[in-house]
Amino acid sequence: MAKSPLMFGGDVRNLDNATYDLITNEIVLEINSFSSNNMEACFPYVTNGARSWIATGRDGEVYLAFFNVNTDQTEITAMTSDMAKVLPAKNLSSCMCHELWSGRDCEVLKQSLSKAVASHGCELFIMFCS
Repeated sequence: MAKSPLMFGGDVRNLDNATYDLITNEIVLEINSFSSNNMEACFPYVTNGARSWIATGRDGEVYLAFFNVNTDQTEITAMTSDMAKVLPAKNLSSCMCHELWSGRDCEVLKQSLSKAVASHGCELFIMFCS
C-alpha cells in the first residue's frame, strides 16, 4: 500500500505456507505494482496505535488496509465521508466489500467500515463501489 519496493529477507527455499501465500498473493502484488493514490489515511477514528492506508486500483476498486500496532485487539473504523475526502472522485456511498485475508464478503458499505483487528494484525479490504 505504501508503494515501496516489496522486499523479502529470508531463505526462499524454506518458506512456511503463510509467508509463501503472502509474497505470492496476486492481489497484494497488484496493489504493490499498479495501485495509485496510495496514502496513509488519517481518519479521525483511526488513532491510538491503529493505522490505515487507502489506494485505488487500476480497475476502479478501492483498497483499504487497517493495521493494528497495539498489543490488544482494537476496533478500527473508517467513515465513508472521510474516505471520500481523500478520494473525491469516488462514490463511496454504496460499495460491496471483500476482506482479503479471511475471504469474507462485507456488508454493503453505507456510512462506515469497522473491524476488530487482532494485536499486530492487518485487515485488507477491497471495495467495489457503484
